[in-house]
Amino acid sequence: MFLDCIKKIYCKMFLMFIFCLFSFLMFSCSDSTAPPDNGSLDTTSHNFNWTVDTIGDGTTWLNCVSIINEDNIWIGGSINSGNSNVMHWNGKEWEYIQIRDEQYNIPLTGIEDIWAISNDNIWIGIGSIYNYDGTIANLSYLRNINTGERVTSLWYNTPDDIYGVGQDGIIVHYDGTSWQQINTNMTTTVMDIWGFINKQSNQKKILATVSTDWYSISDDYKILSIKNNSYQDTLKWKWPEERPLMSIWFGQDSMVYVAGSGIAVYKDSAWLDIESIPPHGVYKIRGSAWNNIFSAGQRGIITHYNGSTWHVYNELEFDHGSLKDLAVTRNMVVAVGTIGERGIIIRGNR
Repeated sequence: MFLDCIKKIYCKMFLMFIFCLFSFLMFSCSDSTAPPDNGSLDTTSHNFNWTVDTIGDGTTWLNCVSIINEDNIWIGGSINSGNSNVMHWNGKEWEYIQIRDEQYNIPLTGIEDIWAISNDNIWIGIGSIYNYDGTIANLSYLRNINTGERVTSLWYNTPDDIYGVGQDGIIVHYDGTSWQQINTNMTTTVMDIWGFINKQSNQKKILATVSTDWYSISDDYKILSIKNNSYQDTLKWKWPEERPLMSIWFGQDSMVYVAGSGIAVYKDSAWLDIESIPPHGVYKIRGSAWNNIFSAGQRGIITHYNGSTWHVYNELEFDHGSLKDLAVTRNMVVAVGTIGERGIIIRGNR
């Protein structure tokens, strides 16, 4: 009897030990120890496989690029080849495409910005604003030809929330029905616009850079915060002379980055220079997350921030040209511009 009791006690203790061990192993292997799936990337990698293509027979300028996915990329500019004004990557090769205006049935010339949502829904900034439906470009916003206004940069949020900015201080907003112009009383160019929507709070943040370029005598530098149909200047640090604000980018969890003569970041209530990259002219800065940010500019210089360090891809640098635009996704970056008198397309795949 006594031995039976001892056996029962040891049996219970053994079962309790097995249960505790199993629970520990289950807890250790649970999702609580895994990194959050927030779309973040490896913050140690600058490794990309690069492909470089040159386009056009001469006097070709590529101004803008938009990525739908890695097999569907759209590029606009002035292309002296194939009787086209747009390049399209179909996953195998670059196609030469001619987009024509609905009213006069003539090709759009000198496309300055392009935002591709799908192959039959592409927004084009070319002074005025067009929407390409896969067949024809329909005029959406007609610029005032009696002034210096020209839409040169777009930001697309939803079909009823689109902004266009550009020369002569123009800012226009589309609400899905009509375009409203935001009166800025400026003659300086609104160089770039970027926005972000916080999906949790539904808060929208839109910033635009106002700047004279490298060759202007005057100096007028602003970072506009746009809300509804109004704006305010948020630049809290007097910008140095001859240092243009060419581009701006930020994400949900990132700080605000501006590019022009190098790159600066707004941190601890001050603008700080990124001193680890060369002091070159930067035309565009874009990212897909706080740890996947690219810049592109003069002499083909491309830089990358991985959440820890900035890296310069010296092997891509070239003379006699510059990169004017870039687009970034989680695993791809595409930069476009001009080398000599030909267009250049640089693709990086992770």
